[in-house]
Amino acid sequence: QELTLELKKFLWLLGTIGSAAPFIGLFGTVVGIIESFHNMSQSGAGGFSVVASGISQALVATAGGIIVAVVAVFLYNYFLVRTSKLSFKLKLLTQELLELHGNKN
Repeated sequence: QELTLELKKFLWLLGTIGSAAPFIGLFGTVVGIIESFHNMSQSGAGGFSVVASGISQALVATAGGIIVAVVAVFLYNYFLVRTSKLSFKLKLLTQELLELHGNKN
């Protein structure tokens, strides 16, 4: 039981990163769009050349957030399954050991 808790000790961090990363990417998207509108207001004109930089940053932020989230959620699930399997195997081995020890007496 203690070993299982120790193995799962930092899994919360991967879960948090996986759930928060899209929001961080979205925040970057909003900042990029705000920058685009700011550039548009500074130049007094619209058009692709004025907003391209901000839109580009927004898309990079969104993609980065999604990539980080996917990797973190994948790793979280991978380690959660591995930990559960290991915990189950340890319980079986403990039961077998107790049965062997009980049969000797």
